Amino acid sequence: MKSAHFKQLTVLLAAFVFYFLPGLQVWAQPDGYRDTWGMEEIKEIGDKLAKAIVENDIDLLLSLYAEDAISLPNNGPRLDGVKALRKKHMEMADAGTTITSFESVPTDVWEAGSQVIEIGNYEFTLEMRSKARPIKERGKYLTIYERDVEGDLKIKVEIRNTDIDPMARRKGEREDDY
Repeated sequence: MKSAHFKQLTVLLAAFVFYFLPGLQVWAQPDGYRDTWGMEEIKEIGDKLAKAIVENDIDLLLSLYAEDAISLPNNGPRLDGVKALRKKHMEMADAGTTITSFESVPTDVWEAGSQVIEIGNYEFTLEMRSKARPIKERGKYLTIYERDVEGDLKIKVEIRNTDIDPMARRKGEREDDY
């Protein structure tokens, strides 16, 4: 009986040490605290990302990701790894989809152990062969970065969510696509 209790206590202690303590530097901040650590580096990556997207430079785009990156795009399936990202971007290009403008604005950036976390807002304009006019999109995102062996930040996990109600767009309640 003592052995089982000791094992449970050991597991809880390990979870505390390896998962909870590193998170304290993120969560144990006073209300209204906004860490801007690394904001300039994140903005530089955002500029490269925007350039790659608008110019449809898939090689530049993918150079910003870790090989085993995970992308959780809005209204789409999970993409695992650079190969899946490449395939998705090639499919979009082959379908005649182009992004003519893209901007990401980081609002919060902080270091959490060996990772850097960014939260922000995005806005882009998309043109599709099947649509008579451009589609405008805006939303929010969360990106987790890790450093590669050269010390460069690479996108490890990203998730994006639109601010637009897709049902309102389908029903024609929104004329501006925002």
